[in-house]
Amino acid sequence: MPFIAYILVRDLAPGWHALALVLVAAATVALVCSNVSRRRLRRALDANLRDQARLRTLLAQTPAILWTTDRDLVITTSEGAGLELLGHKPGQLVGMTIQQYFGTDDPAYQPLGIHFEALKGNTGTYEIDYADRTYLVHCEPLRDTHAQISGVVVAALDITVSKQAARDLARSEAKNRALLTAIPDVMFSMTRSGRVVEFVDNLLAPADAFGKTVLDLFPPAVASQFLATAARVLDTRRAQAMEYQTPGPDAASPRHFEARVVNCCDDEVLVIVRNITGRKRAENDLRRRETELRALVRAIPDLIFQLTPDGRIAGCVAPTPDDLLMPPDEFLGRPLHDVLPVHVAALVTKHLRAAIATGQTQVLQYALDMSGGSTRWYEARLVFGGEGTDHVTAVVRNITDARTRSCFPAIAARAS
Repeated sequence: MPFIAYILVRDLAPGWHALALVLVAAATVALVCSNVSRRRLRRALDANLRDQARLRTLLAQTPAILWTTDRDLVITTSEGAGLELLGHKPGQLVGMTIQQYFGTDDPAYQPLGIHFEALKGNTGTYEIDYADRTYLVHCEPLRDTHAQISGVVVAALDITVSKQAARDLARSEAKNRALLTAIPDVMFSMTRSGRVVEFVDNLLAPADAFGKTVLDLFPPAVASQFLATAARVLDTRRAQAMEYQTPGPDAASPRHFEARVVNCCDDEVLVIVRNITGRKRAENDLRRRETELRALVRAIPDLIFQLTPDGRIAGCVAPTPDDLLMPPDEFLGRPLHDVLPVHVAALVTKHLRAAIATGQTQVLQYALDMSGGSTRWYEARLVFGGEGTDHVTAVVRNITDARTRSCFPAIAARAS
């Protein structure tokens, strides 16, 4: 370019050389700027095309609809994969008015009304139900280069699936909450440090329990037990159970509780507390009765056997082991026919079946030849406990002395 400029100005009069050179320089600068502007314009156009391609790709992969209109609400653009769910193809709606598409010109109809609001310059986001679908719609004015409203641009995202999931979740939460409310147990969640996050029931804690720690709500020993159990649950990710008691109305009547602790999230556990005071009292009463019964059984001088319905010896209490035909470890679990003489076993089996069949106490007497050569007489009373029991209790008394005394008068009479 400088060489061409020199050729053009070398034959000019000297006074014109400077002006000509300035003009040539200006033209050169203008040409260079023009080239730069073209390159910038080209880059801008390429970027715009890339953006349009990305937008089309996004709309093709997303259940969304994008459309624009002019001021008369004639659709100028309609794109997006969401059109397919409505039975349309991209671009198919171009040229149709919004009123024609929705079949009404009533501005109170929300899908149409938002377009009128946009033409007034208003921007809004709405949740709209249409054609059995739910859409999250953003509508705003479309402006020209002079910032004048030239139409409307609308983006609608199909949120039907997420809304249904939200409704299902809400129903599930409502059911779970109702279930938790119906359960008589007390439930609360706490962190590893013992901070109470939520109380499902305030039976064991005041209304302001939230945010406090178990150290504020329970006796120190119980709170320490909760903290140790929670730490084991969080470390092992396995449920743990614990029992504890708190003072009752009087010192002799403490309240007993069972707590089941499970991991419910990263650093929280759910504690389910049940009042087991009644059960504990029943267990203690049962233990006391069992102790008393054992003492009573030990005080009875008779032999006591537990017999199964099929005639096996399931248990034995023998205050006087000498009254046994053999040691207990030799007959426990064995059938009567393997232990007793045949005629005695048959007699006992007969009365065993009668006790079960009639529910009435059966009484029988029999004699056994003992290992020392003596004969002993026994009286057995067989009692069946009824439905729900699987044993017949046999109380056996040694009546040898009574049998002998009853025989003396007869012997004396024969001798005289």
